[in-house]
Amino acid sequence: MSEHKEFRIGNLADDLLAVTLDLCGKDAAHTPRFPQRFYESLVTKIINAALEIHENVFLANEDRGLAGCERRKFKSRAEAKCVQLNHLIRVSCTRGWISDKQRERWQGMTTTLRWMIYNWQK
Repeated sequence: MSEHKEFRIGNLADDLLAVTLDLCGKDAAHTPRFPQRFYESLVTKIINAALEIHENVFLANEDRGLAGCERRKFKSRAEAKCVQLNHLIRVSCTRGWISDKQRERWQGMTTTLRWMIYNWQK
């Protein structure tokens, strides 16, 4: 009998990316949250941080030929990007582009993921 173990960190990274794309995306049916002039700079950085977190989490989980130090590098990069994303989220809320409720949810996911990655490294 094989036991299926869910990759919780990967699922949370998926959810974080989805929330980021929802909050930062441009939808024809809705007014964009962020001013147009920030899409090429700030919003791109936010989306790229979430993409890098996602990518590094899954690369760290690869079991094909990765040495321990390589896995640690991917985990450290993901953790650092979580810190960056949290700061960018705070700035977005301070500027009024997202609500406090959106900030709490988004930062909560990011912080939870960061601590899961930290514990994964131990």
